Parts: sequence; C-alpha cells; structure tokens
Amino acid sequence: MSVHAYTEELKSKLKAAGFLVAMAGLIGCSASSSDGGSAKTTASLSASCEDEEDRFNSFKSRQNAWYQENGRPVPTAKLQSVFVKGTLGHAIVIVHGFNSSPHNQRDLILALSAKGFTVFAPLLRGYGSDGEAGNLVDVDDWRESVNETVEIAKACNSKVSLLGHSFGGALVTDEVASGRLNGIDKVVSMAPFYRSASLLMDLGIGNLADALPVASISTLASELGVDPYGFLPLEEPASGEVEAQVPMLALQKVFDAQSLFKIPTTQVSSASLLLVVSHADEIIDNDFAIKYAKARYAGAKTLIYDESEDIGHSFQRRKNHPKFDAMIAQIVSHLQN
Repeated sequence: MSVHAYTEELKSKLKAAGFLVAMAGLIGCSASSSDGGSAKTTASLSASCEDEEDRFNSFKSRQNAWYQENGRPVPTAKLQSVFVKGTLGHAIVIVHGFNSSPHNQRDLILALSAKGFTVFAPLLRGYGSDGEAGNLVDVDDWRESVNETVEIAKACNSKVSLLGHSFGGALVTDEVASGRLNGIDKVVSMAPFYRSASLLMDLGIGNLADALPVASISTLASELGVDPYGFLPLEEPASGEVEAQVPMLALQKVFDAQSLFKIPTTQVSSASLLLVVSHADEIIDNDFAIKYAKARYAGAKTLIYDESEDIGHSFQRRKNHPKFDAMIAQIVSHLQN
C-alpha cells in the first residue's frame, strides 16, 4: 500500500457518500472575504498552495525516516499522517492522544473534511510503531509534530484551527495558551488529559513503567487482573489498528506532563476555545478541564455531556457517541463563527 493510500481511501469514502465538495479544476485556496485585512489574500496564498500536499508528504517522509534511523518498524500507511484537501481556505489540524494514531480520529477527519475544511492529522512521533519507539520520545517531540504541521497548514490557508483529543487536546490548548503557537483561529479540545481522574492511576504508572517499560496489552491484563483500557488513558483499537504494546515509559512522561498544565492568574489567551467533555469519562478530571479552559481562554465555550448519557473517553469515534453528528454540528458552528 502506498503512502497515499489512506488519503485516497478517505477521498473514496467521501465520494461514495456524496460529500466531496472539491470542484474539478479548482486550484489553490480562496481566502474568506469576510475576514477583511486580517485574512491572507488569495494572491498571497496561491504560490504556496500548489505544493501543499507535497510539503506534507515530505513531512511524512521525515517522520518515517526517524523510525528507520532508530531501528523501529515504520508505521503502516493506515496509521501514518493524513492530509485531505478542502475548499474553504480553513485548515484544521487534528491531534490524537497517547499511543494512538490519525486512524483513530478518522470519523472526525471524514466529518470535517466533508464540510469543506482542509484536514491535517499528524502522527505524533513515536506512535504507530511499537512500544520501544514510543519510549524514545517525549512531550517536546509531540509538540514538534504538531507545530511543524501547523506551519505547513498556515502556508496555504487563510485560517488554521486546532482540534485535539485526550492528551492531544491538552497539548494543543497548552501550546496556544502559552504562546508557543500563534495565529490560530479556533481551538477544540475533546476530553483533554490535563489531570487523571484517579489517584490510583497516578500512583501506579511509575511502578508499572519501572517494572514493564514495554508492556503488551495481554500482559497488563494478566498481571494486573484488570482491563487495561479501563485502567489506563488508552483508546481501545480495533484489530490491526495499532501495535498491541504500551510504551510505559512514554506513558509515564504523559503523567509527568500533568505538572505542565497549571492554572495561572494571568496570561489568558484570546483564541476561541470549545471544550467538549463527558462526566461519564473515567479517564480525565473533568472539573479541572473546565477550570483550566475558563481560566486560560477568554470566553471559553463548553459542551458537557451528563454522566447519565454514558459517553466515555473515546467519544471522537462515531461508534462510541450516539450524538456524534450533533457534536460535529456544534464543532463546525464554533469553527465558522
């Protein structure tokens, strides 16, 4: 399967569903006339638009080279970074969570690209391969994957927004609020992992990382006597989606990163944020997520699902969310208004 296979698969699905909004012969990007002087003009974008996909594929090639240089398996095409061209001149960078991949965000990719958004979904460095690869990276590597993708998106689109799930949600909101990422139009944070919901999880991760630096899912299940997907901040994949190994040292780094997500008394971001959380989510501390959003983003909006709705942590997947289409409608409204 070629490196373009997953994008082509997405395009085929969009065509089959009648959703592909790109018109034949359309070249370049168009800037929204409603943005006035703040938006990039079509002329300023046209030169860089033509090689947007090439630039993203070069980014993917550099990602693959990192795995080869470190002697780890290169992620299959199914798990690699994704680019889908839109028509609105508005790009969304979708960032996955711990030990996941863009493939686990495919329902979001399909839904938002169907609305005309250009979608970039980078594979965070170290993931999509094996547990050893995951243990070679840290928060700075994940930030670099996001920031490089954002720069590619900015070159061709009049607006660039961010959407992150789980640790990806925490990462993107912190990057924008801390001023490390500028020029972002809107932010959507879904079930952000700023704090875990369980002290048991916090206390146990360090010991697990020391004892089992790379653990298979089956080993965790047998050794702990619990369902790892209920105990750890993991998205349960379908067969063949991701390697069934958990990079425990990398997971410890995710838990250590909780100390980065603080609620300051100053430095409030003017970027527009939509926080989406569920009180049935047993992975994250929802109360802290809401406090963080309101403290760090002026006028932060929230979409909160009640515990009785039984919507768990991985609600970025259509199969896990009975109100998925309604959620997408609210996300699109946030991005466009």
